[in-house]
Amino acid sequence: MSNPFYIKRIALLLFIFLMSPVLRAQQDSTTNNTVDYKVVKVDQLETHLQRLFIVIDSAEVHNAKLIQYIVIEVCANYDLDSNSRLSFFCDEKYANYKDNLFMGDQAEFSITDYYKWMNFYYLAEFDFATKIYISYPGYRGKGVKGKKIGVSHAC
Repeated sequence: MSNPFYIKRIALLLFIFLMSPVLRAQQDSTTNNTVDYKVVKVDQLETHLQRLFIVIDSAEVHNAKLIQYIVIEVCANYDLDSNSRLSFFCDEKYANYKDNLFMGDQAEFSITDYYKWMNFYYLAEFDFATKIYISYPGYRGKGVKGKKIGVSHAC
């Protein structure tokens, strides 16, 4: 009276039950090992590294763990000091000083793009002197968009 359909179903459920911890462990390890950011520009004056321009996903702008990880990692890979800063952007083409992008004869973008840059593309600043991360420092829209986060582990 054993039905092959029920045996297959039980075997499938048993397989899923036994494999779920393995699949979960693989998923966790890939999630934890992928940090999506990119250093796209380095501003250095003689031997002093003044600023790193970093691109991250705008959805991660308030992810304190990610920001902490990025700060620690750039400290390990660059010679930074208390006068150095990190600037975060959501798009590589906007990762630059506002004067270089919007002002003067060599400006890449129009002044109307400047307001988009301040409110949406320029995501955050990290100051190594104060160890404070400020999101949306140039925001000029309505309401409060920015946050200040203290980063405990920095260079």
